[in-house]
Amino acid sequence: MIALSEFGILSPCEMKKQRKSRKLLKVVVALDLYGASARRQFSGIIRHLEKTHGWNLRLVHTTEELSTVLSRDADPGRIDGAIVGPLRDEALFKLLSSSSVPLVTLNIPRERILPHKGALVSVHLDNRRIGETAAKHLLSTGNFRSFAYVPVRTKAIPQWSEERQQAFSETLKANRHAVKVIDPKRNLGEWLNALPKPAAVFAANDVTALKVLEAARDTGIDVPEQLSVLGVDDDELICNSSYPALTSIRPDNEQEGLLAARELDRLMRGRRRKSGNVLLCPVKGISERESVKTPVPAS
Repeated sequence: MIALSEFGILSPCEMKKQRKSRKLLKVVVALDLYGASARRQFSGIIRHLEKTHGWNLRLVHTTEELSTVLSRDADPGRIDGAIVGPLRDEALFKLLSSSSVPLVTLNIPRERILPHKGALVSVHLDNRRIGETAAKHLLSTGNFRSFAYVPVRTKAIPQWSEERQQAFSETLKANRHAVKVIDPKRNLGEWLNALPKPAAVFAANDVTALKVLEAARDTGIDVPEQLSVLGVDDDELICNSSYPALTSIRPDNEQEGLLAARELDRLMRGRRRKSGNVLLCPVKGISERESVKTPVPAS
């Protein structure tokens, strides 16, 4: 447990009352901190708490842990609120929809947890903006003969991957370029080899981009001379250890966490949003590395 003091957004009267009672809001944060994105989200949450200091915070890592904590919801006052990110478990959606604690979700499809019995705000990355950013960046780096998108290679392609693909394709179409999308049944190396070169590939995330780089290397495709590869998440461990080092879009995950903390604080105090319950976080930038060839400056 991490005990922190009063929230700065309270009125002086409220702050005085809370100091007297020493009441801390009991909050659960469920994030998979193995990923760089989740660690940045958590950093944003902590950034908010450093200024406001009003939560008794418990961090959990699995759906099982979260289920144990939320099951205490039947005892009023045991849990005041929760921030939950995707924990890669279908049981999570059923668990959240049956809970009544004030809830802020991070990158979880809102329809998967409705009807939620309590107050709910959803914070998402702007996946369409990510797709647009990818297209514009690749267009700016030179003349490619083909563009392609590699989604997350799972049985069911997640919504965020489809949104990135759609925006990537639409932006390139507006610039008179078609986008090829891999058939999941095809061998990745063979599919990459068949792309007209030089080619530009946008991968759904860094893990997928790493698979593209591995397949290109195994097939003998030179990166970035023949194939430029762009990922998403800017996971430095993945990006800097790949060969060549991976260029990646960096979403503003810290802002996600900061917004989530602010919104949960608002919900726990009975203050609902007036302008909708879905918030989108912008792209922070692009970390340029060796996997995307940059144009040679004019002499």
